Amino acid sequence: MLVDLLKQAPVSLHIRRRWPQLAVGYQKISVNLSEQVLDTLREMAASESVTVTEMLRRAIGTHKFVEDAQRAGKAIYVRDLNTNQSERVIFR
Repeated sequence: MLVDLLKQAPVSLHIRRRWPQLAVGYQKISVNLSEQVLDTLREMAASESVTVTEMLRRAIGTHKFVEDAQRAGKAIYVRDLNTNQSERVIFR
């Protein structure tokens, strides 16, 4: 499911040239982001050594994963590896 979602996101020109079959059905979009959100997105992309497009694709995939899990009645927890304490994360 996540793979299918990621396949729906735009691909870079490099990928389209190398694997043209991946570009079928892709669309370029424009989004309006605040400077703060765009700076955060750029920082995240740089820290992972990926493009802003790839980071946005990952963020959408992660959000979809979380949303699907919550709709299925599942809970998401964050565990501190040092103390072994867990805390439930609630996304709204």
